Amino acid sequence: MPPCTGPMNSIPPIPTTADASGTAPPPFEFPSFVPRAPWWGADLKTVRSVLLRQSYGLEDFPEKRLRFRMPDGTGDVLHGILNQPVEPGDLPLVVLVHGLTGCAESHYMRATAAILLRRGLTVMRLNLRGAGPSRPFCVEQYHAGRTEDLRAVLGQMPEHLTRSGIVLVGYSLGANQVLKLLGE
Repeated sequence: MPPCTGPMNSIPPIPTTADASGTAPPPFEFPSFVPRAPWWGADLKTVRSVLLRQSYGLEDFPEKRLRFRMPDGTGDVLHGILNQPVEPGDLPLVVLVHGLTGCAESHYMRATAAILLRRGLTVMRLNLRGAGPSRPFCVEQYHAGRTEDLRAVLGQMPEHLTRSGIVLVGYSLGANQVLKLLGE
């Protein structure tokens, strides 16, 4: 096999020098995780976001509601929420895809959108088929293998939003759809 060429050659190798005991040091040392009070157990961490409703400040960013008609003849319409930073730059559009039982208003979608918007990225939070505001406009439902919906939405995005590229971010079932779409 020929050696790698290009920028990968400039990455230094991870040191593998063995110490006195004969074992190689780990490549990275991370500090131990210490939970913050009062969220000590895994169960409390799971319900934290539901118990503490946070304001993510998305109202500071212009919002536009988008509709995407599905081309499969069902008449289903997916809905998305597009937020743009105050000063849009030449950065890719980020499309967030929710998980099972989620929607564009799920806390993790809103939190991620707020972080990305503050960093100057345009964000579109997509409601999958039959989720959130898409529910009354759909006769069918989303599922883990329904990548044709993502493909249709991406094909209908206005060109001025996708000129610098698209970044797909999926959560749980949405991540499954994103990975399946990329594999196709």
